[in-house]
Amino acid sequence: MKKLLYIDACIRDNLSRTKRIATPLIENLKERYDVETFCLNKMNLEIVKKELIAKRNNKEIPEE
Repeated sequence: MKKLLYIDACIRDNLSRTKRIATPLIENLKERYDVETFCLNKMNLEIVKKELIAKRNNKEIPEE
């Protein structure tokens, strides 16, 4: 079976419109592919932590 890598970068979890679209697509693709998912929210990556994103969106820190 072919492999497929799905990188879930949806910071807002279930509030994410992208995730609502991607979830049924990935479920459908699992019928034909061995899907491996990397969820950035579950990784300990400083750059994608919700608190940091919220501060950036509120202009509390520079976007760079």
